[in-house]
Amino acid sequence: MMAIWVILLCLLAFLLLILLLPFTIYADTQEQRYSLSWPVLFRMVVYGSENGYRGKFYVFFIPFRMDISPMKIKYPSLKSKGKKTKVLSEPHTLAKIRIYYRFLRALWSSFRLKRLEATFDTGDYAVNAILVPLLTCVNGKKVNVFVNFSETWAVLLKIRNNLGRIAWLGLLLWIRLKFIDKKS
Repeated sequence: MMAIWVILLCLLAFLLLILLLPFTIYADTQEQRYSLSWPVLFRMVVYGSENGYRGKFYVFFIPFRMDISPMKIKYPSLKSKGKKTKVLSEPHTLAKIRIYYRFLRALWSSFRLKRLEATFDTGDYAVNAILVPLLTCVNGKKVNVFVNFSETWAVLLKIRNNLGRIAWLGLLLWIRLKFIDKKS
């Protein structure tokens, strides 16, 4: 009986660890390096090479490697074969559209910006010269936007969120769609 309680407490602790640990999304277009990391649990790094993209995956500190080659996608033909398309029986009401919009807005605001660096060139020296003083007003601790005159574009983005926030928003969406929308 004691072993069951210990196993249940370990599972509960692991579930809390998954829900409360923040995950980080990192994108660097200049070095072609993109990663998704969850401390201790998971890390995925994709970086560009001459032959396409290569990936490294770490699950509980165990490394896995793989080559990611460009995939060829086969699109279905647009010719109709005599089949009729289904008409949705229940059109989206304005209330549902509002609920989905609020969910997407809350999901967007749940991500926390840790770092944003962007450098770009418009190709026009006069516009670049006008943008330099304007963008110095935007720069701060987390956001740095630069204009260069060397025709390079680069973005470095680091954002953070945790699964608990996303699960909470999903639960609120489910409650609103299941119970609140039924009343109206």
